[in-house]
Amino acid sequence: MAKLIALRPLFGDYGRKHPGQTFEVDEQTALSLESRGLAERQHDVGLLAKMFARYENKMVVPPENKQEPPPVEVSEDRERAAVPPLLVPERRPRGRR
Repeated sequence: MAKLIALRPLFGDYGRKHPGQTFEVDEQTALSLESRGLAERQHDVGLLAKMFARYENKMVVPPENKQEPPPVEVSEDRERAAVPPLLVPERRPRGRR
């Protein structure tokens, strides 16, 4: 027996079912209803919670080569010295070579 949730109003050997209502049918009928998009299997919430419980508390950390370096504090004097002066482009005289 398979437990299903009706996605649309249904009527059959399983009785009259409204969308969202759960019901039990044999495996062959369950496969037929699922393949036509009329119902879907009801998943055991406790089982899913157990399966994903180990991922809830894990903190995702980038690999060492992808981590950002710590921010560097720069004083105003060092910041001014770090910026190079603007360069003015030289103009070449036009003419034939």
